[in-house]
Amino acid sequence: MLREALTYPLQSDHRLKTIGIGGALQFSAGIILTVGALFSVGVFVLVALISLSLTAVFWGYYLRVLRTTATEKTTLPVFDDWKELGVNGVKFFAITIGYLSVPIVLIFTEVIFLTGDGGTMTETGATVYIVARLLTFVIVFFVPVGWTNYALTNQLREAFAVRDIVGAALTRSYVKTVLLSLPLWFCYRLIQLFQAFVSGPGAYILYLAIASVVSFYLLIVIFSLLGRGCGPHLREVEGEEVSD
Repeated sequence: MLREALTYPLQSDHRLKTIGIGGALQFSAGIILTVGALFSVGVFVLVALISLSLTAVFWGYYLRVLRTTATEKTTLPVFDDWKELGVNGVKFFAITIGYLSVPIVLIFTEVIFLTGDGGTMTETGATVYIVARLLTFVIVFFVPVGWTNYALTNQLREAFAVRDIVGAALTRSYVKTVLLSLPLWFCYRLIQLFQAFVSGPGAYILYLAIASVVSFYLLIVIFSLLGRGCGPHLREVEGEEVSD
């Protein structure tokens, strides 16, 4: 399964174009945000919105990857219908926030109400902090299944169909793909972290360009794994009927 996922982005005649577009989108989003940080708050907010718009497009593309692999198709999806990609990217964020809303509320509660004098954390605050972090780890395990169910049905409410989501997440195939994706996710995070240690504008731009392409490739592999893991159960629940 891992070998298939690693080569999945290459199983297409348009692989170079697709990977190039995805890498360019990630590079553009990153460089725009970096440049915007050098100017006033107003300019930064404007460029941040532009960066988020680009980000929404490639996250919408990852939803396509989930749908394609969940339906056991081997062809890498293309970048077309950019409006649809952007809308789906926004829904991707909405689904993610919906899942993480409870731990987010707990964390804000801990920061605002459960901090003692001098900024020290109270005992109750520490407990809430630990619970929020543990809950986040648990929820993150289910989030990709929610993304996939939305990608298959094109129904936002299906991203939160608890019985279907839990059933698919607890299958052996999904647990296996999550475990396989962890080292890939670790590599992805390392690439992002190393970016902070690159000095000099020329070296930074070069690193960001290479990192954007590699990161895009890694995320395609990760999402293809997750789609393969939970797709069979979700399709069975939906009676093999998915939206076009």
